[in-house]
Amino acid sequence: MIKLAKMPLRDCTISVGDKCTCASQLEAQYMAAKAHINIDGTHTKLMLVNTFENEHPLCWCVFGEENNELRAFFNLFREDPMPRSLPQSGRQLEEGEYFRHGNDVYITCHDENLGQYVRQLSVFATAQDADAAYHMSDSAAEIKSPEDYPDYYLVRLTEVDKPNQTLCISWYISRENHLMLLPVFNEDYPEFKAVHRNNLNWEFLRTGETFEHNGCTYQVCEDDNEDYYIAPLYQTHLKFAIRNP
Repeated sequence: MIKLAKMPLRDCTISVGDKCTCASQLEAQYMAAKAHINIDGTHTKLMLVNTFENEHPLCWCVFGEENNELRAFFNLFREDPMPRSLPQSGRQLEEGEYFRHGNDVYITCHDENLGQYVRQLSVFATAQDADAAYHMSDSAAEIKSPEDYPDYYLVRLTEVDKPNQTLCISWYISRENHLMLLPVFNEDYPEFKAVHRNNLNWEFLRTGETFEHNGCTYQVCEDDNEDYYIAPLYQTHLKFAIRNP
């Protein structure tokens, strides 16, 4: 079986829109300039900060290059209140790092022009995506050893009284006696959430099986670590067309 490529980040994420005051490093630098802060010789970083009043907001922080002095900081998310006190320390978010805000999961990216920027996950296409969502959920259990990690499977969810109608494709995340179901496509979450857990059935999907979503056919695959992921089948069609013009 041909191993399909994993979905590119742009196909699994969406723009944050107006949820963020600044979605990118470039925008944060522009905001600093509008506030009459001299941005020459500065570093702008996206950070999880700790304030003197023990607040932990996500902020764009503008530092002086020579003395690393904090010159300005802006909330990442527009709806968050400004911290009541100044940051005293913080950790810079790395490229490819997941984080949660409200009920949504985000990931940090990098672009030559934008610098660091943020996008929202719209498709949990890999077990890695599902793992990140699990560990940021309220029900995540403490991981002390490799034996504590959950198992990740892909399932087709149906309602008990509608066995022939797919509700959604979901991650089945199992650890000891705890089960978490996470729709692969974020747009399916409201419909999934409206159905009581006791009214759900699931069918496990194995490597090579396919399913439809919004007119596109996807295949269940395994990577070199034997972790599941989904891939759109049009990728193979495109390669075939290139080889056979």
